[in-house]
Amino acid sequence: MLIFLTLADSSEERSKLEIIYARCKISMLCCAFRILRNLHDSEDAVHDAFLKIADIADTIEDPQDSKTKKLALAITENAAIDLYRRKKKMSFSNFEETVLADEGPGPDNIVDSERITAAIVSLPEISRDVLILRYEYGFSPEEIAGIVSKSKAAVYKIIERAKRQLGSILEEEDIEI
Repeated sequence: MLIFLTLADSSEERSKLEIIYARCKISMLCCAFRILRNLHDSEDAVHDAFLKIADIADTIEDPQDSKTKKLALAITENAAIDLYRRKKKMSFSNFEETVLADEGPGPDNIVDSERITAAIVSLPEISRDVLILRYEYGFSPEEIAGIVSKSKAAVYKIIERAKRQLGSILEEEDIEI
């Protein structure tokens, strides 16, 4: 966050960036995660997005406006897609080296990991987001309730249903965890 604040030219821009960061960070991480399916890459995409937001901070009128949040999510989505494309190019060129050198997980583990990720992605959006917030980011159900604007009881029910759906999908695909 400090890096973004140093990019601001005025205290007004710093204030805008602080508000946008506090208000949009989790949504931006979830947006990037849906595309990249990797926490570290998602954080990189959000970082890139905030750099772009810092560049245009002077044009943002109201940092608490829903249009500002939509703008932040659009910038994040584009940053995540750009990162995905860069990673795809790098992974394709390094694929043969990795397989021949026997580094990293074996092909069976890669396939299972991809199938598990595909199963998670196939869940409804709210279920996927709640599971990611709970198990990837470690948020409590109370915190998740505030983020997704649901009651704590609803969050517990979403988690329960999502786990049951995911279990069914993995069982149908004959994937062991």
